[in-house]
Amino acid sequence: MAWVAWRTPKERVFRVLDAGLLVLLGALLGARAAFILTHPGFYQIHWLATILLWQGGLSWPGALAGFGLSLALAAGLARSSLGELADSLLPLLPPLLVGIWLGCWLTGVAYGPAAPQAWWGMPAPDEWGTWAMRFPLQIGSALLTLVIFWLIDRLRPWLKRPGQAASLAYLGTSALTLAVACLRIDPVPMAFGWRWDILAGIFFSVVFLLFTLVVFWPRKGISSQPQVTHKA
Repeated sequence: MAWVAWRTPKERVFRVLDAGLLVLLGALLGARAAFILTHPGFYQIHWLATILLWQGGLSWPGALAGFGLSLALAAGLARSSLGELADSLLPLLPPLLVGIWLGCWLTGVAYGPAAPQAWWGMPAPDEWGTWAMRFPLQIGSALLTLVIFWLIDRLRPWLKRPGQAASLAYLGTSALTLAVACLRIDPVPMAFGWRWDILAGIFFSVVFLLFTLVVFWPRKGISSQPQVTHKA
């Protein structure tokens, strides 16, 4: 949030910070709601556990859906364009996403296949807390997240239209998450015979690809021919 405030013009800083808090809250509620919906058996018995957020139980597709819906709501309340607000809140994502990947590494979520003999393997726990040398999926994802946002920051001088930087960030993040979903081997709820995180990754990748095409699509401006005067 401090990074957002630093990069926002002073006349808009409080509106953008309010929008940032709303977006973070929406992402948190969406992540919790999606986890509860995909684990109904446990929460039907332990319904009071639905409010115990500190015990874990968050789902990234729900977080992304909550982020998008609350971003649209915040843009309406702030009377700002969706693309402009998305660009302003872009600094929220790198530390948030890197922190999530590191948290997954420490808690045995989204771990990769075992690699006991590989020199590039890294110790990572599974859901039972057993550490083993594995494909560095979480750490690699954290590093790739930094690379994605670094590249977008380098491209910012050429991204003139509101929403272009944010669309690239969302597309890169969703594509990375889809790749991780295809490589991770920890247990995940199934839907239609597929891991539901893979289905969610495909869905969000397509949505953000369309969003990127819309904001980058050439638009014809209104131009007029300059008048030519002839001197006698």
